[in-house]
Amino acid sequence: MRCAVIGLGEAGGVFAAALADAGHEVLGYDPGDKPTPDGVVRVGTLVEAVRGASYVLVLIAASVAPTIPRNPGRIW
Repeated sequence: MRCAVIGLGEAGGVFAAALADAGHEVLGYDPGDKPTPDGVVRVGTLVEAVRGASYVLVLIAASVAPTIPRNPGRIW
């Protein structure tokens, strides 16, 4: 199953790694310098991450959450 994880920080990195370890295809997006967990394919845009995903997890700081619906291609 294809999963997208938006935000690869403390929580997002843990969830993304667990999904990859469980055998899912995981695409991750984070514009910061957070490390990409093993088994996760990091993509350059939010749109790339969610395209074709069965599930999308958004694990970002509350301060940037309101910007997602308005700017799906550029959230931070």
